[in-house]
Amino acid sequence: MTTRSLTLFEAHVTPLIGGFGRTSAVMELLRARGVATVEGLDTRAKVLAFAQRVMTLVPHPDSDPDALTTIRDRGAASRRPGLAGLGTGELLAHTERSSLPRPPRLMLLVCQQPAAFGGDVLLTDGRALHALLMERAPRALEVMAAPGTAFYGDGGGHPSRIFTRHRGERVSIRLRQDALAAFSPSSPPTCPTSARRSKRSSSASLSTPARAI
Repeated sequence: MTTRSLTLFEAHVTPLIGGFGRTSAVMELLRARGVATVEGLDTRAKVLAFAQRVMTLVPHPDSDPDALTTIRDRGAASRRPGLAGLGTGELLAHTERSSLPRPPRLMLLVCQQPAAFGGDVLLTDGRALHALLMERAPRALEVMAAPGTAFYGDGGGHPSRIFTRHRGERVSIRLRQDALAAFSPSSPPTCPTSARRSKRSSSASLSTPARAI
């Protein structure tokens, strides 16, 4: 009999206490692996209460009054720049709120209703991506890490780069691939493509109601 391998999210489920993931276990898993799965968040009130325990809520331009953002198909509006995540089309790999000086370092995604088809959540291990590019495309990586080689957002956006190296071995990634992204002429046209191709190497599906990552 063939044993099914655990998905990424199944392998990172934290213990439940009273319908909530134990905060200490969640944070420990996040620090160690960068992802944690919590089950039992079956009401908006529970989602909001849990989020307030583990993170600082930052309102999104399209968020609701309680600072949570309901992701649903908004029809023709989703074809406007920056709103692709609110439609049914493909959403290319990106850093959430990339146009801000300091994008959020922690996100909570909750599945309220599984999609009839599609709807997969694609995640990438940023450290593994950086290591892969260092091995296979070091020149492209150096260009993507150069200051001022990317600009994200509209006129009030943020000049940046795709990769930023910090003290120790920490690397942060800032990327978007829509009409609100512009890259320096000195940046080879293969750079965003290299990042996109590598980012697609890691994916997982979040399709269980009340499950969150």
